[in-house]
This record gives sequence, C-alpha cells and structure tokens, in this order.
Amino acid sequence: MKTIKGRTFLLDEYMQMGWINPPAGTKLPQSTTSLNADGSRGSEKVIELSDEDLNSKEALLKAHGFNPINWELVSARNSKWQTGDGSGGLKNLYSSKITVKPTETGIDVDELTKFFNNFNSFKYKGIKVTPKQYNENGEFLEIDLADLHVGLLSYGAETGEDYDVKIARERLERAMSDIYERCKGRKFKRIVLSLLGDIMHVDNQNNTTTKGTRQDVDTRVSKMFDSALDMLINVVYSLGNIAPVDVICISGNHSQTLDYCLYKALEMCYRTDKNINFFNSPNPRKWRRYGKVLIGWGHGDMKPANATEWLQSEAYEDWGKSQFREVHFGHLHSEQGMKKFIDSISGLVTRYQPTLVASSAWEHSQGYSKNPKTLMSYVWNEDKGLREIWYSNI
Repeated sequence: MKTIKGRTFLLDEYMQMGWINPPAGTKLPQSTTSLNADGSRGSEKVIELSDEDLNSKEALLKAHGFNPINWELVSARNSKWQTGDGSGGLKNLYSSKITVKPTETGIDVDELTKFFNNFNSFKYKGIKVTPKQYNENGEFLEIDLADLHVGLLSYGAETGEDYDVKIARERLERAMSDIYERCKGRKFKRIVLSLLGDIMHVDNQNNTTTKGTRQDVDTRVSKMFDSALDMLINVVYSLGNIAPVDVICISGNHSQTLDYCLYKALEMCYRTDKNINFFNSPNPRKWRRYGKVLIGWGHGDMKPANATEWLQSEAYEDWGKSQFREVHFGHLHSEQGMKKFIDSISGLVTRYQPTLVASSAWEHSQGYSKNPKTLMSYVWNEDKGLREIWYSNI
C-alpha cells in the first residue's frame, strides 16, 4: 500500500493511472469479492504491503477494504513477487486472498460510550417534557416493550401477515394509543419503560444478527435505525408528559450492539431533562426497587436454569428490602412461551413478555406463528404490589 495525501492506493489503481507496469509475463488477477453461505466473505486483490503490514491482521483487512471493527480475519494467503519502484529500487507486491467474517459486536462499545459521553461538554437544550399527571403518592406504571424487530420483512402470503418498518410503527402507535387512553384521568408517581431488546432486527449493514445469522430485512440498516429512534423518541415524549420516566435499556441477541447504540442516541435526546432517567449500562440485566417492589429485566436468552436465580444474588441488598419480586423477559415473543413461574420459597415471579412483531419466515416454518400480538403493562403500588395488568392488543 502507498499513502498519498491521506489516501491508500492499491496496485490496480497505480496501473490504471499509468504510474507502474506489472512484471513482464505476469498476469495480474482481477480484484474479486465473494459471499459465502455462512455469511463470511472472500476478497482477492493485488496489493503492496511492507513485511510488517503483511503480519498485521488490521493492515490486511484495511488493504482489502474491510473495517477491522466490523470484520474478523479468518484466513489469508499471499503470493509475493518484486518489481521496480521507479527509482532504481525494488518493491514487494502480493496477490492477496483473504476470508473474513463479521465480528460479533461490530462496534467497540467502550469507544462508543466514550464518544457519547463527550457530548456532555456541548451546550444542548434537548427535548423537554412536562409531567401533567404526576402524583408523588401515586402508583407507578411499568410498560414492557420487547422484540419489536424494526426492519424485519415478513410476506403475508408466506407467513400469514405482512411486516415491515411502516407496519412496526403502526403497531407500536396503536398499542401506545391504548395505553394513553387508559392513563386518562389517572395520576402516576412514575412510568417505567423497559426496552427488553431486539428493538432492531439486525446488528449491522450486512443484515445479520450479532452472531452472524442472515435475516430477511425490509430496508437499509440506517433507515431501520432512524425509524426505530424516531418511534422511541415519540414514545418517551408522550409518556414523559404524563409522569417522570425511567427507561430500562436491555440489548437483545439479534441486535446487541445496535440496540445499545439506539438507546444511547435516545438518551442523548433527553439528557438535559431531569424527568427522564436512563439505565443503559452494558450489563445485560437490570433491576430497580420501588418501595417494596423489586423488578429485574433481561432479554430472556439466558439459560432457563439461571433465569430465576440471578436477581437474588445480584440485587441482594434490594432483595432484602423488598416484598414483591418479579423478573420480566422478552425473547420468546409470547406470554405463553414459558408461562409464569412462581418460586414457592422466595415468592419470585418470572414472566415472559409477548411482542407486537409478526412471525418471520423461519418462525412460521417452525410453527411459532399464532401468538397474540400485544404489549403488556403493569400498574404497581409501592407498598401493596401488583394492582393491574393491561393488555394493549393490536
């Protein structure tokens, strides 16, 4: 590689510009790329590398046009020859062939957190809400939004119902409208909005999940992200004008990194409003105690044996101060997926939340297609526990 005015040039670009000729009798391969069934990609190019760069995975990835943050080197093979450098010396050229696969996260979460935290030095007014139905002694409302899968494409003739970005927005708006209607004439001390993960359907521009499984998608990932962010901004704004809001942020298995990015972007919109509080650490599980009520949240893709045990060990101080304890998960796309577990000794209740999303082609083929599409909410009294359960069906 050679850098001129900040740009890296490959050998085929040199030759196109007439700067260098290939060795006599040498047939240079064309630059080619390929997509493999497992989601990995192949690339073959003629490149110029130093001996040091030849042993650098990052340099090889960059030479082939892959961002080392998003791609991981699987294998590499380089064939070497020498040619004149135009000044009487020699340079090494390589016919380089590599195979790469998407990284599991796609983005360095630590760097992303640092980037967003730097916004604190800027003057930004942000979005402001005015809680109009606040009552310091009132009950609190918990809304569990799980597995919206913005960007999933489902074809009704194949799966029984259509789904895309537009339909995702319409379903969320209908469910939230039902909640707003139920809130009329009532006052709350707080609203807890738990985002239980897989708000996004894929985790990168290659349309794969965090672990690299390809998905059927409706549009470009940038549009998915923009649409999901706009939906959540509107939800938080509407709820914040009812009562102060705690936003519980959980990443899913489909979109672990993009969920985190989405929540961070949402948090930035409200970071100057003391009525909106975000709980968005990288910890895959969260909990909060409100009076005698202790609630834990996770995505729900952990081992079933561990799903009902973690809260007592991780939130042991709040556990001892609570009387009513529940853990709420998503992931299964159905309230009936594992029903409701009640630990007879500790009294811990574990619930799996339903979803508004349509079935994907794979889910339909496996028979997971008849679950009711609904959003569940809970009205809690800090001293007396659970008072009501709302089903906002679409």
